Amino acid sequence: MVLQNLRNRAGLTQKSLAQLIGVSEQSIYYWESGLTYPKADGVKKLLEIYVEKGAFPAGKEVDDAYQLWEQLRKLAPRFKGTFDRDWFNNVLEAKIRHVPLPELNANTPNNLPPRQTSFVGRQKDLTELTLRLKPGTEATQPVRLVTLTGSGGTGKTSLALQVIRNILNYYPQGVWLIELAALTSPDYLLEQIATTLGLQEQVGISLLNTLINFLSEKQLLLVLDNCEHLVTECRRVVDRLLTNCPRLVVLTTSRQSLSVSGELVYRVSSLSLPPQTKDPLKIKELLEYDAIQLFVERSHLVDPNFSLNQNNAQAVTQLCQRLDGIPLALELAAARLKLLSVFQINDRLEDRLGLLSKSNQKTRPQHQTLRALLEWSHELLSEEEQLLFRRLSVFAGGSTLGAAEQVCAFGGLAQAVMLDTLEELVDKSLLSVQPSGNQQLEMRYSMLDTIREYAREQLRKNELEEKTTCDRHLNYFTTLLIEIAPKIEGAEAEIALSILDAEYNDIRNCFQWISKPFEIKESQDAAEFQNRLLKGLELGKNLKTFYDIRGYQTESREILQKLLEQTKASGLAKTTAYAWVLYTVGFLAQQQTEYQTSRKLAEEALRIFTELDHKYGCASTWNLLGNTLTYLGQSELANQYLHSALTLNRELADTAGIATALAHLGFTISQQNDLMSGAQYFRESLALWRTLENASGNARCLYGLGNIALRQGNLNQASQYLEESLAFYNKIGDKPGYSNALKGLSHIAFVEQNYDKTIYYLQQSLNLDRELGNKFGIGQALSLKGLVAQQKGDFVAASGYYYDGLVIARQLEDNSTIGVCLGNLGLLDMEQGQYDSARTYFKESVYHYQLAGQRLEIVYNLVAFSNLALRQAQLSDLSLQRQQLLTRATQLGGMIDAFVNSTGNVITEPEGTIHKKTLETLRGLLSQNDYQIAYTEGQRMTYEEGIEYALRDYI
Repeated sequence: MVLQNLRNRAGLTQKSLAQLIGVSEQSIYYWESGLTYPKADGVKKLLEIYVEKGAFPAGKEVDDAYQLWEQLRKLAPRFKGTFDRDWFNNVLEAKIRHVPLPELNANTPNNLPPRQTSFVGRQKDLTELTLRLKPGTEATQPVRLVTLTGSGGTGKTSLALQVIRNILNYYPQGVWLIELAALTSPDYLLEQIATTLGLQEQVGISLLNTLINFLSEKQLLLVLDNCEHLVTECRRVVDRLLTNCPRLVVLTTSRQSLSVSGELVYRVSSLSLPPQTKDPLKIKELLEYDAIQLFVERSHLVDPNFSLNQNNAQAVTQLCQRLDGIPLALELAAARLKLLSVFQINDRLEDRLGLLSKSNQKTRPQHQTLRALLEWSHELLSEEEQLLFRRLSVFAGGSTLGAAEQVCAFGGLAQAVMLDTLEELVDKSLLSVQPSGNQQLEMRYSMLDTIREYAREQLRKNELEEKTTCDRHLNYFTTLLIEIAPKIEGAEAEIALSILDAEYNDIRNCFQWISKPFEIKESQDAAEFQNRLLKGLELGKNLKTFYDIRGYQTESREILQKLLEQTKASGLAKTTAYAWVLYTVGFLAQQQTEYQTSRKLAEEALRIFTELDHKYGCASTWNLLGNTLTYLGQSELANQYLHSALTLNRELADTAGIATALAHLGFTISQQNDLMSGAQYFRESLALWRTLENASGNARCLYGLGNIALRQGNLNQASQYLEESLAFYNKIGDKPGYSNALKGLSHIAFVEQNYDKTIYYLQQSLNLDRELGNKFGIGQALSLKGLVAQQKGDFVAASGYYYDGLVIARQLEDNSTIGVCLGNLGLLDMEQGQYDSARTYFKESVYHYQLAGQRLEIVYNLVAFSNLALRQAQLSDLSLQRQQLLTRATQLGGMIDAFVNSTGNVITEPEGTIHKKTLETLRGLLSQNDYQIAYTEGQRMTYEEGIEYALRDYI
């Protein structure tokens, strides 16, 4: 509405505004309707137009523009950037002073090549560079030296050409492109510049002075393209020219900066790419990314019938992502569409460099292939730079200085020169350096994947060097994990997890190196391979908590299971390292609700620990088994294991082990409906975790206490516990835990009948579960959304949510969620008078709750059975049958109250209200004596007798 009002005040139609901005009329309609929103660049264009047209009230321009910017930033998830007040004030000032744009001058002297293809994307770069290079008033002179740097193939030259076309009119005395790629010697640089400008060397005057004399008073732009192989001479010449020619502006492209005083180094990155999401983006959304736009446009030139559609969108996206958004790589790939489909190119990108090696005759010799371009860069390196370049290729996620020193400093490359050599590679655009974003983390040096593959190819040429580098890489990360893993359990968890996040791709590579086929020719080879396996086991053991917090269970289990198989085949299965990885895989299986698998692995680990008399291993495995058996409904055996773990951990003075056993006992005991004892165990555990400053342990105990408080009906206390739990989960980035805490808060909001708040929490949880691929959580969230819809009277929507949740839960054999969905479907049918199907649902629900060992949830079904008997009694025309049904309903009500009173549970909504109203109605329909007799009979029933009675057919 705000955008429409501004347009109306500017006196513009949607069509005229669209023409001014350069978008479709439909885009303006979408923006004003709230279907989509403009990006930051689009908003800037709107603001410029509305200032020019006087759409803002005088004196309120800045405030109104800022409010519009902030409103759009909140509404549009992909809207990035903050409101630039300085820029907007300049826009206002230009209007006030009526600064005109220069007239288009087609006669500006220049030697720019004709455009072969259109320029795609990079609007932000174009805007920034145009502002930097455009001459202004005396008070706003341009930067006099701008160097575009970046890896080969990122489009530095194309960007430079587009920028100077945009500002051609601002340099009436000329814009000149000096192409240096063909020069093989720095001796020819001055001659190349002079020849381009039409100058000749004069007798008695050096060529450099001839250039200075010619340029000294001219407002002229020189563009030196491809300086990297002549960087020393370019530095000398440019420095002299800028010093002696005050109106000269120089733009250079180079993989290495010139290091001249006043130089603005502008890094040209790859083109923007779509994020890797589980749900495919729409065609319109994909075309907002520059890499996709470029590939589609160049593909259309090769094949006029080519277009981006639903059939090829995923393949095109994958191709662009695999090629890192590098323009040259994308253009070379598009050229292959003459012979291959997008799908075929994707299939063959395994050998990316080989596929794209065919010459493109229209480009310069060194750019004819991606390989030639990379080889050209490589040949310019010193021997030390070449050594470091190829050895750094073992790092998948980039490296810190320390990592590079530990891994790469051997055989001709000294640790003392590492920093200088890294800086040289950065200057030559073969490496990029990124601040960590966290002051406690080191800067990282990384390569684009395409460059890294080429570097790795160079490393593979020397088998011994590759093996040595990879082994040093494995040693480094094994040592790092030994140091970092304990910190995850304490006050330094946040920084420790951040370090592992940054290094995770390299940890993956370590496992790949370990699993690589190894040819054993002699005993030394066998010992070397076993050493690798043992280091892999050490890695796996120390990654348990990281894998769990970050939700990497599936991937990690596959990696570690393969490692276990290799280790067993190598005769190392009776080692503590092997047992610890068994324990880790068992723990991860439990987190994925594969309880039988978890039990089997834990029991195998326990046998080894017992044989080796490894007490820490035994105590940890008892903890795992106890928790797993609780989920399997074997509470008595679970208690035995957990008490054994608690006793042994106390003997060992292992505070973390004691806290773990107490927390597991809290869960197990509360599942047996002894809420008071369960809460006490959780509180004892929480106190220990607080002394250890263990965020994960704090979060889990607070979550457990929150659930107990909810079951006891203490909603305020439950909310406090769960909100604190949420904060701890958020601190360490534990997304699965965070999602569970959100569901807990949604339960509280539901009980409070605050359905908007319930949906708010649920939607956040559901979004996280979908991001994580957590079907278990998705099924739970859907069943809860169904409850909200049911309470609002939308039975169709509720049924849909329940069925969707049920399908997912059945796939996962998640008996708990199956029971929830079936029970809720029964309530839905009961509300609609479909009593036979409701009863069937309730019986099935009880069966699945029994499999899951969830006693309280079965009691919720007994509430439904009681209410069902009442409803059927009210419909019965037979007095005897009516009396029997009323008695039955009352007996079940008595049994439910006895259970609740003995365990400290509270029946939460919606069953709580159903139970209360059922008993109130029964008291009104039965005589006081009949009601009391039936109610007392129900109270005398055991839990098991109550279930058997409810399931018994009675009509």
